[in-house]
Amino acid sequence: MSVQVELAAFVSERTGIELTRGGIDRALQSLALRRQKELGLTPRHYLALLKAERSAELERVVNSITVGYTWFFRDPGQLASVESLLGGAGAQGGKLRIWIPACSTGEEAYSVALLAAHAGKQVEILATDLNSQSVEQARRGVYGRWSLRDIDPRFVDRFSRRRDGSFELCREVRERVTFAQHNLVQRPPVPSDAATWDIVLCRNVLIYFERDVARGVLQSLTRALAPGGHLVLGASEVVCEVPDGLTACYVANRLVFRRGDGVQPSAAAESGTWTRDWLLEPALPAHPPRVVSVFPASGAVLAESVPPPSPAPSDVERALAQGHHMIETGDVAAARTAYLEALRLDPVRADAHMYSGVAHYLCGEVEPALHRLRAALFLDDGLWPAAFYLALCHENSGHPAEALQAFQQVVRLDARERESRRPLGSVFDAWREDLCELARKRVNAANAAHRRTG
Repeated sequence: MSVQVELAAFVSERTGIELTRGGIDRALQSLALRRQKELGLTPRHYLALLKAERSAELERVVNSITVGYTWFFRDPGQLASVESLLGGAGAQGGKLRIWIPACSTGEEAYSVALLAAHAGKQVEILATDLNSQSVEQARRGVYGRWSLRDIDPRFVDRFSRRRDGSFELCREVRERVTFAQHNLVQRPPVPSDAATWDIVLCRNVLIYFERDVARGVLQSLTRALAPGGHLVLGASEVVCEVPDGLTACYVANRLVFRRGDGVQPSAAAESGTWTRDWLLEPALPAHPPRVVSVFPASGAVLAESVPPPSPAPSDVERALAQGHHMIETGDVAAARTAYLEALRLDPVRADAHMYSGVAHYLCGEVEPALHRLRAALFLDDGLWPAAFYLALCHENSGHPAEALQAFQQVVRLDARERESRRPLGSVFDAWREDLCELARKRVNAANAAHRRTG
């Protein structure tokens, strides 16, 4: 095993991150080469430095490859569900305890705090992230215009303008949130005066984990919930099967998961503590129900869902290629902009409609995603990924009948392509198998339910 491969395996083991997602592996290798030169170390000695006990260098590496990307009120649909839950009953002692893992620089945690303050709800909010620099920035509560571009008009007056042009969130709201460094592959934190959480809000983080690690994290999140508590996931994550102990339900037209009474507390909840020495300990073993990401591993994978373009690149192909590159780097908003530019150049390109629809969906913009994905299927009814994401849009909008129709279309298209023996890349084949299997399960479950009631 080369030192480079060993380094990537070590970082992946400590963080649980699938390094091939979003080009993180390339960023890691580039950083390692630069730091080796700066420190005058060989690759082997640099790896030893990372493995040293309480390595500050490892924390530097982790901070560099886990740069957050978020803004206030980023996913209105998800926050509508949270706002509805804030007004509900069932909190322990009349106070809602909310854990927001992978909080990045804090905008989403503060969005929840703003909603809680507006509703007059007593809450305890803990927001955690692997990146120590992101946690420190979140604690300051100071943001630029980009972070506030979608701010709810109700809360504009909660920010004050600073001399440098940035905006500072008021102390009253900042004090509603506690920030801490924590790794999701380790034991979950617990509230200050209880064993479990009423709401766990986890947006688009499972997509960056290796499959087995994602399974373990989902189980950990489930067991961290109080009886009757809710797990709210991001739009780009979906589970093939409802995890043990949870039931699927719609809250404000958004699919969430509710814990029943039959799940035992997590090990962390029983002890009342959790480890923060994630730099020293490998990821926990995991065996929960299967999790499937609907986020492609790379732009190249996404591009293989349709026949390749003609060899001579046009402005449209260049815009699409830019979008795929932005997907790889994790900048979904920039990818959306590039795909929309491709559409402007050629409004009848089916694949451009599909890509922009996927990007809208990953940004939490369900309505424009529906529009683009329908257009893609109208122009080319063989685009099964467009049908799959259309099904997810309907499912997250609280329209199960429409979602079922789209899943049925995915199954038909998959069968048709198998009969034609269309050659596909191995990585894409694996992604396709997961998503088409999910579609088949949705269809089979609906058919079984129909037979029971028929």
